[in-house]
Amino acid sequence: MIKPETIQRIKDTANVVEVLGRFMSLTKKGVNYWACCPFHNEKTPSFSLSPAKNIYYCFGCHEGGDSIKFLMTNQKMSYPEALHYLAEMYNIEIEEEEQSDEAKAYQAERASIFAVNDFAKNYFVEQLNGSDEGKGQGLRFLNDHGVAKEVVERYAVGYISTQVDDFVSHALASGYSREALLAAKLAKEQDDGSLRNCAKGCLTLPIFGNDGKVHSFYFMSVSQQYSGQFKGLANNLAYNFQKAIYGFFQAKKSKSFNDRYYVVSHPLDVFSMHQSGVTNAVMLCTTAFTPEQLHDMKRITSDVTLAQRSFVLDIDHIGAVLAKGIHLRIVEFPEGMSPDAYARANGSSQLQQYLEDEELNIVTYAIDKKMATLVADPSKRKEVRADLLRLLAFVPDAIERDAYSEYAASRLGENIQPFTRDLHALLHK
Repeated sequence: MIKPETIQRIKDTANVVEVLGRFMSLTKKGVNYWACCPFHNEKTPSFSLSPAKNIYYCFGCHEGGDSIKFLMTNQKMSYPEALHYLAEMYNIEIEEEEQSDEAKAYQAERASIFAVNDFAKNYFVEQLNGSDEGKGQGLRFLNDHGVAKEVVERYAVGYISTQVDDFVSHALASGYSREALLAAKLAKEQDDGSLRNCAKGCLTLPIFGNDGKVHSFYFMSVSQQYSGQFKGLANNLAYNFQKAIYGFFQAKKSKSFNDRYYVVSHPLDVFSMHQSGVTNAVMLCTTAFTPEQLHDMKRITSDVTLAQRSFVLDIDHIGAVLAKGIHLRIVEFPEGMSPDAYARANGSSQLQQYLEDEELNIVTYAIDKKMATLVADPSKRKEVRADLLRLLAFVPDAIERDAYSEYAASRLGENIQPFTRDLHALLHK
């Protein structure tokens, strides 16, 4: 438990503009600051921050409070997590009542992981910009793919060399323990007990958490044989890939394009989209949405668009997103083209136009895709109909569900009554 006097000091020190400014773009008008509300969708800013009162208030949805409340409601931190976050932000020493040995060990290991990850991020950035290999391999790769310096800096892209132990040796010499390196998965232990770098000859892509700390890394190969292939590290006490979204921390602070998140499938797509003015592009650290990722996205927006070169139609995957009340759309790119390739071939304005012109509602898209399989093989009618019923059962809004039902029934060429009867039966199972 944090001592009451420490809590009060944190409350007195935390500046609502400084804290919320880490998570959104603010505009000063008069004595107050304004932004589009992060608690509901809007296009005209009604979210006000008062430096004098040290509070925020939305005139649209009437959500309001101080820095701690914002971290708890918007960033979904617990009360202790919010206090620790602010204490670290303002260099306030936390004075706590006695903890169990297990709790102390857990917190100590997490702290060591964050510390060594931050050290690694800075070291890798230095290697990218200051070493011959970093400039000759890492920067060359980024330049060849048209990634601007501003984007490289925004995402803190770095480089890890082809040497087997230069990073771990430097980390150990700088005072970081082998236990911390192993806990963060940044080092691999050999049979003889020596440590080796976790990767080599790769661009390093830090994965930031909602708290702004580096939780883990992606490593993207720049070699000719494996060019562009990337991999992440295993989970640790500070990182769980099922909860992580690459680029989410940066996207939250950006002025969004079309008030939604664009989910892409490669870091280079994130970079190209950002360069093209679509600064709300992110990449899942999983192959499909997880409940934790959907929870994070839903806190910011109810609109998500998949922007990918190919898409595997999975009813359960789509359904899980729809069930959360998220309006899911899709933009399919021309065959063989990723968002990155399209942007580099056609330019920023053309990419933005393509995203607007080619966007499709995921439910009608799925219905049409399923009907295409039926045209190819009429014997699959029963299977396709069952899939459509199962898909629509995920739609939470009854009015939307009825509209989709009419469309699905018409595409199947059947009367709406038996279709909705079967759908209602499925809903009440």
